[in-house]
Amino acid sequence: MFSSLLNRLFGSGQGSKDVAKDRLKAALVSDRVNIQPFYMETIKDDIIKVISNYMEVNVGQSQVILTKNQSMIALTANIPVTRVKRSGLLEEPEGF
Repeated sequence: MFSSLLNRLFGSGQGSKDVAKDRLKAALVSDRVNIQPFYMETIKDDIIKVISNYMEVNVGQSQVILTKNQSMIALTANIPVTRVKRSGLLEEPEGF
C-alpha cells in the first residue's frame, strides 16, 4: 500500500528514452556552465550518500541536473525515496 502511494505521488519512473533525453540535457547544461560530467556524477553520489543516512532511495532513478537561465544556475535533485529510516533520525535540539 505504501509503495503504491509513493508511485502515485512521485510517478512510477521514466522510460529509457526520457532518461537518455534528461542525461543529454544535463550534459549540455554542464558543458555550458563549465562543469565536467564526472563532477556532476560525484555531486550526485555525494548527495545520495548523505540522504541515504536517513532514507532508502532508488539510486537508479535518481537525477541531479543543472539548469541555467539568464540570471542564475540551479541544481535540482530528483531522488525517489522508498522508505524513511526512523532509527537514523536525529533527536531534535532543545528549544524546538
